[in-house]
Amino acid sequence: MIPDPLDRNILKLRDGTLTGDAMGEKVPIEISKDLYERLKKALSNYEGFNSVEELVEFVLNEFVSEVSEEGQEIYSPEEEEEIKKRLRSLGYL
Repeated sequence: MIPDPLDRNILKLRDGTLTGDAMGEKVPIEISKDLYERLKKALSNYEGFNSVEELVEFVLNEFVSEVSEEGQEIYSPEEEEEIKKRLRSLGYL
């Protein structure tokens, strides 16, 4: 799912340098001009993002979210036991 661009702090592009920090202060992030041009061309036929900056910010936010969720328990041990009991009663385990 693509988040609403109005809910994000959009990155600015200056001479191939991406800047942005959704929490406030901006920092530069450099990508190759070739990659930038390829992304720009790919986005010209895609309606999901209005700019390379939006795409890069989305991808980086997704990456950070995924990495920060790794290793976290989705269910407590008690919840897992309840789920197992329910699955057994339904004949799945």
